[in-house]
Amino acid sequence: MALEVVARRCAGLTLIALNVLFAVAAAATSAAVATLSNFDKLGGPLSAALASAPEYLMGGLVYWLVGVVALAFHWNHVTTWSRVAYWLTVPSLFVTVVSAVKVAFDPVPFARKTWVIGAVAGALAVIWGSRRLATLVLTRPLTRALIDSSLEIPFPTRGLTARLCVQNDRLVLDGLTSAKSMAAGRTAIPLHTLRSVTVGDMTADGLGYVLVHSGRSDADAFEYDVWAGPALWIAGTQRQWLVPVTDEVARVAADAIMARAADPVRRACSTKLNGDAGPDRWRSAENARRNAATFLEVKFGRYRRTNYRPWHIAVVIGFLAMPLIYLAMVLLDTVHPFMKIEKGSGTVVGFAVLAVLFAPLARYPIRALNGFVRGQRFVEAYPEPEPATDVPAKPSVEGWVPRPTVQ
Repeated sequence: MALEVVARRCAGLTLIALNVLFAVAAAATSAAVATLSNFDKLGGPLSAALASAPEYLMGGLVYWLVGVVALAFHWNHVTTWSRVAYWLTVPSLFVTVVSAVKVAFDPVPFARKTWVIGAVAGALAVIWGSRRLATLVLTRPLTRALIDSSLEIPFPTRGLTARLCVQNDRLVLDGLTSAKSMAAGRTAIPLHTLRSVTVGDMTADGLGYVLVHSGRSDADAFEYDVWAGPALWIAGTQRQWLVPVTDEVARVAADAIMARAADPVRRACSTKLNGDAGPDRWRSAENARRNAATFLEVKFGRYRRTNYRPWHIAVVIGFLAMPLIYLAMVLLDTVHPFMKIEKGSGTVVGFAVLAVLFAPLARYPIRALNGFVRGQRFVEAYPEPEPATDVPAKPSVEGWVPRPTVQ
C-alpha cells in the first residue's frame, strides 16, 4: 500500500475521532450547564456526575464499538465512513439539543443560555465540517496512487442527488431519485462487465433511464432528469448510465474509471465478488433478500427496493450479544472497579448460561445478513435474470453528442 494512501486513511480516521470527541464534549458541557446551579464550578460536578453514572460511559463505548466494526467492514467505502461518523455523533447531539431546549425554557442566567446555544451551534458546524473534510482528505486531490489503491472515489453529479462512486471492483450510482416519484434506487456496473466510458454533451434537457431491480423477471425503468451540459455515457453489458456531470468531473472521472477497469486484478476481483448474470443466480439472490426480510416486508413487497436494508437483523444480533456484553462489563469492572454492576454469583451464572444458549442462535441472523449482502450486490448489478444480448453504442436520449476524444 502506498504511503500516501496510508496517510489519507490515518487523516480520515483522526478527523472522524475528533468529530465524535467534539460531539461528546459539547453534550457533556451542555448537560452540565443545564443542570448545575453554580456555573463557575463546572469541572467538579461534571466529574462527579460521570463517576456516579459510568453505565452511560459503557453504553457509549459499546455504541462506538459498533461504529468501529462498521468502519472495518466498509474499510474501502469512503461514503460509508461519512455516514458512520454521523451516526456516532447522534447520541451526543441528542443530549446537546435536549439540554439547549431545557436551558431555553428555564429561568436561568442569560450567560448560561448563551453558553449552551454556542455549544449547539459550534457542535453542528464542527461536526459537519469535519465529516466533509474527512471525505476530501480521503479522495482529493485525485492522484495516481489513489487510483491504484482500493479506496472508493466518489464523484458528484450535476443536478442529481446521486453520486458516481468508483469502487475497487465496480461502479455504483448511489441515491438516484426518480423524476416521477420520490423513489430512490441504487445500481451498479461490475468492472468486468464495463465496455466503454464516453464523455459527451447534452444539447438539450432530457430524461435518462436505468433498469432497477423490481423483484420480478422484468426490471423497472427508472427515469431521471438529465440537464443540458456535459454527461458521461457509461456502458456495461447489463446496464448503461447517462450521468450528468461538470466539465471538471467528466474527464477526471472517465480517466479514473478506465484506469481501474483496465487492471486485470480488479477485473478478476469483480468477477469473483459480483459474478455473472444468469437465471439461477438471480433467483438465489432474490431468495436471499426475501429470507432476510420480515413477514410484513415480504407481504407488501418493501424488500424488493434496492435501497431496502434489514435493520431488524442488527437488532436481533445485538439482543443475542447482550449477555456477552454484560459479562465483558463485569470482567472490566473486576479488573478496574469503577462501575456499580450487580455481580452476584447467580446473576453472573445466569448471564453465562444465556451467552452459551444465544451463541449458536446468533449464526442464523448472521447467515441471513450475509446472504442479503451478497444478494443485494447481485441485484444492484444485474436487475434481470436473463443476460443482455447486446450493448447499445449510445444512449437513447435525444440530444447527446459524444466528444471527439473517447476514453
